[in-house]
Amino acid sequence: MTNTDNAKQKPHCDCGGEMVRDSRPMDFTYRGQSITLDQPAWYCTSCGESLLSVSDGLATEAAFMDFKAVVDGSLPAAEVKRIRKKLRLTQDEAGRRLGGGPAAFNKYEKRREIPSRAMANLLRLLDRDPSRLNELAPTDKSAA
Repeated sequence: MTNTDNAKQKPHCDCGGEMVRDSRPMDFTYRGQSITLDQPAWYCTSCGESLLSVSDGLATEAAFMDFKAVVDGSLPAAEVKRIRKKLRLTQDEAGRRLGGGPAAFNKYEKRREIPSRAMANLLRLLDRDPSRLNELAPTDKSAA
């Protein structure tokens, strides 16, 4: 198959079949757990081969990262963001006060990294009782 990232350029399948744009259910497995996600791609009408562009891969990456987070006992990105906002912290403040550094929460919320189980547990506890945030060590602006 000819690989292309240009959606205007139609790829050709090695078998000679026609490639069509479609979004089809695809099963993903992580640590014995499975999830079915709709995967956009070019699909061959003859042999069933698929060709994913970078943007096609990114279309399912966010959902898969959230799935991995849950399987690993962590939190999905939307939960991290919801709890951070409930605590009235910016991403920078959350990283400095809770740990991970000033860019940590940006990475969690953009699904570039999954919070550690310890960070997820801290966020769960603070979600239940936000007043406990005051018990944490004060922020050192020069740290991190």
